[in-house]
This record gives sequence, C-alpha cells and structure tokens, in this order.
Amino acid sequence: MKTNVDVATGRHGGSEGDQAAQDHGFLQTAQVIHPAADCRLGEYSRRSVDSRRPQRSEIQSIFDFSISKRATIVRAVFLIDHENIPYDRVTVREIITCWLDATSDIRNAVRYVDVRAYGGWFQESSASRARFLAADFYQRCPTVLLHNGLLCHLTFSFADKLFKPSELFARDSEPFISHTVAVRSTPLHVQRNSGAICAEEDCELPSVKKWIKKRRACLKPACPHAFDAFFIRYEQKQVDVHLATDLLRACQSDIDDLIVVSEDWDLLPAFLACVEDRRPHQRLTILRFRQTGTYLDAMLLARGARIVTCVPSPLEAAL
Repeated sequence: MKTNVDVATGRHGGSEGDQAAQDHGFLQTAQVIHPAADCRLGEYSRRSVDSRRPQRSEIQSIFDFSISKRATIVRAVFLIDHENIPYDRVTVREIITCWLDATSDIRNAVRYVDVRAYGGWFQESSASRARFLAADFYQRCPTVLLHNGLLCHLTFSFADKLFKPSELFARDSEPFISHTVAVRSTPLHVQRNSGAICAEEDCELPSVKKWIKKRRACLKPACPHAFDAFFIRYEQKQVDVHLATDLLRACQSDIDDLIVVSEDWDLLPAFLACVEDRRPHQRLTILRFRQTGTYLDAMLLARGARIVTCVPSPLEAAL
C-alpha cells in the first residue's frame, strides 16, 4: 500500500485505508493545499514509497471501537522544527507514538492530528533541495495510526503559510512564506580565543588568522581569488519566527493539544508565553530527543507543560 506527498504542494495523498474510512463516513481525506505556481520541480514533483497502512479489517475495528465507545474528538497540532530533529534516526510514526505514550491517560478519544513541518523550503520562490529531502522523510507519515488502542487520523503539510486557528487547512488566496533559504558567501565572524595556545612547531594558526582577516580563497598570502568565489553556505531564514508565530496563534484556538518538536532553545520564550496564555483546556508538550534539560524546564513543568523525550535509534542501526 502506498502513500504520497507532493513536494510542490505538501499534499499528503490518500491510501486504501483512507478510502475504507470514507466508505464508513468517519475519516476525511486530507486536503492540505499549498501554492506551487513558482516551484520548478520537474520530474521530482511527486514521489511515493511503500508504507505500512491499516488493513480493512483494522479500519472496521477502529470504527466499531469509536461507535461503541462514543469516543470524544481530540484535535492536535505538531509543529516540527525539521532541522532541529534527528530525522536520520527517527520516523514520524515514532514521534507520534512517543507523544501517544505520554498522553495515554486520555483513552476514549479519536485524535485528529495535523503535522506541520517547518524548514527552509523555498530558495527565493522555488522549492529548495531541503524540501525534496524532507519529502522523503514525511511521505512515510501514516494517515491512520492505531497504537496501543489509541487512534489517530493524521494529515501532513509543509508549513508554507501562517497557521489559521479557525481552520486547519489554508486557502489558496493566502500568501505563503517563501525565501526561507538564504545563500551566504562571506566567512563567519569569529574571534580568536586568546587563551588557546598551540605548542606545535609547524602550527599554521598565524596563516589561518591572516586568511580569515583577508577573506581570500586559500592560505596563500597572494591568493588572487576572493572567498565568496569558491565558498557558499545556506542558512534558514524566517523559520523560527514562523514557528513561534504559529504556536502563539494556535494557543488561542480551540485545539486541544499543541506539540513542539525541536531541540532549539530559541523557541523556549515563545513556548513559555504559550504556556502562560493558553486556554484552560489546552495541553502543551515539548518533544525532544536528548535527555539534556534547559534552564526553563522546571518553570514549564510547574505551569503544566509536558516535556517528552523520544530516544532515537542509534545512528548505526538507522544506517
């Protein structure tokens, strides 16, 4: 059984499981619409991979469960900071199940989960290479997930637009956030640590210092080439502010669960503000992948936030 993510639109395609769900009038196929007019994607506009999906018998049991138990509906939003997760050692399914294990106290519920991925998806107005690579990761996002008796229906989208609390799916007429990848060609501004001393007789630290100061392409004193003629680097722009803005918007909505998936400390002030300003019914979670805490953890926990650690697979196992 296959599932598709359109790289240009970020649309999470349907599967046989979704069709079976529609036949029973329970689940809705995701219609996450994003602009693609300026994305020059060529032959890579759509990719698909095999992904394990619930069989029809499983879908039927899900419906029987929800009808017999009169399950309540829980709406959740995952805000994933893609560059600050170990995407080479963890899957979307594992991220979702880690959260489910931490919220298993809410049993009789069907969770509608919107997964939003934030990253440098556009270089100017064209889809970036990072977007193509991320598509390989997110196209494995299941559309229906049953884990230890907890049921989820998931939709995925690249976070190309501002989050609208009143509606999970954006309209075509809304502007999208582009130019999220910037190309830099100047070396980073660094200062020498005056306390560091190299004892090697042939140390070339003085040459390196001159190279950084002159910003030439190589260490030769008379190098005729400028640094930016041979070196460039890519960096994300607007991404952290976009995620923080969406988080603050979402905490004023009727959404039940907000989950920030990131190791980036830059998002901590926004998360703290959301914890303090959230609506009474909302549950807020930070999902991380390292055991190391932050200086705000005690305060966040005291104010009712959850901090969940999802231990990724060892890199050797993932490879």
